[in-house]
Amino acid sequence: MPENLDLVRSIYAAWGRGDFSSAEWAHPEVEFMIIGGPVEGNWTGLAGMTEGFRHFLDAWDELRVEAGEYREVDDERILVIVRLSGRGKTSGLDLAQVPTKGGAGLFHVRRGKVTRYVIYWDRDRAFADLGLKESAMSQKNVEIVRRYFDSLVRELDRYWENPRSFAAAAAAGELDPDEREVFDRLHPDVRWTNVMGEIYEGKLACAGGVDHLLQASQEYAVRVDEVSDLGGDHVLVVVRSEMTGQSSGAPAAVSLFTVVTLREGLVFRTEEYLSREEALEAVGSAE
Repeated sequence: MPENLDLVRSIYAAWGRGDFSSAEWAHPEVEFMIIGGPVEGNWTGLAGMTEGFRHFLDAWDELRVEAGEYREVDDERILVIVRLSGRGKTSGLDLAQVPTKGGAGLFHVRRGKVTRYVIYWDRDRAFADLGLKESAMSQKNVEIVRRYFDSLVRELDRYWENPRSFAAAAAAGELDPDEREVFDRLHPDVRWTNVMGEIYEGKLACAGGVDHLLQASQEYAVRVDEVSDLGGDHVLVVVRSEMTGQSSGAPAAVSLFTVVTLREGLVFRTEEYLSREEALEAVGSAE
């Protein structure tokens, strides 16, 4: 139900800012559970949930909870795949450096209130308890990324027919339907880190980065060789880029290993590397 999903999104919006102060979303007799991790337990009611949350939050400094994907299990249950960041107060463990798929939150919502909330430290446990297969979600992520790159490749091929600035067209609201398709697949807070370490944040900045790349070229083409799941919200894209320098006229070709991170079904992060090993290490997936 859309209203249930909107409620859960609003909860994570506050938590993403580090604001855990409100419990207006919870039913007075809410059931709260934490499964796995350094703090486990089962609490009932608002006071109980507050106590459980206190135990959970007190274990960490600067804890942040980032929602990666929302999945409606049925009319009342919503599963949220999350990534945690923060540092253990006792252990000093930095969650951002832990090579894990991340956790999950399961919300039972009735009549606009959360009646049961379960924190899973390990998302695999959540999938098992719900009888779900992550492979379906992983395949969905691969298809989202594949469609994004397919639309991007088409636009780069079309560019040479009528060169113009993508950023200027976007800022003026003059994107054509094909260009708009590329933009619509990007998260509003998208960030692109290219292979040279340059960072572009936001849709307009990313469009400006593409403009800069194209303006430095006489010809530029991209072909996608591989799109594969890395687990969680990450997808690996192997791209072969071929270009002819604008000034030098010299041709060049390079294979880029791009880690794409999704949020809410949109491209949220793209990070380029020169080797598969670097890309896998970046997401804690190196064998």
